[in-house]
Amino acid sequence: MKSWSILLAAAFTIFFTSSQLTEPSEAKIGSTAPVFSIKNESGDFSLSEMRGKYVLLSFWSLNEPQSRVNNAQYASLADSNNIHYVSINTDSDTILWSQIVEIDNLNASRQYSSQDSKSSDIMDDYHLATGSRAYLINPDGIIEAVNPSLDQLVKLTPI
Repeated sequence: MKSWSILLAAAFTIFFTSSQLTEPSEAKIGSTAPVFSIKNESGDFSLSEMRGKYVLLSFWSLNEPQSRVNNAQYASLADSNNIHYVSINTDSDTILWSQIVEIDNLNASRQYSSQDSKSSDIMDDYHLATGSRAYLINPDGIIEAVNPSLDQLVKLTPI
């Protein structure tokens, strides 16, 4: 009888410990986008203040060349449509990042670095180890698309 009690106690301990260690699922289509605030030289950005607007949130890295291309394409599309674009670079080299923003002729007011003290929380909330993921967040704060193509963006957002 004593061995059953020990076995049962061990099973409960394993079950509850493993459920607490499981990492939450990543931000995905249909889920509420984790809210955050971030700042750059131009000022502060808060996702919660964007309710009522479409937001395209893009994480990118210099180590992933396609993400740099996507960043430039997303920026140009957002400027010509009804989308508030927010770009967060995930690299540690902020000097190179600022040079790329200038070289790629990106709107610096929409560019942020993950080296900001609070942005590591953003990376955790969106479950990103490195850059290169984009989220279209609808006016209700719901993720409507992950890594959307330019065609998807045009179809999903009003012009």
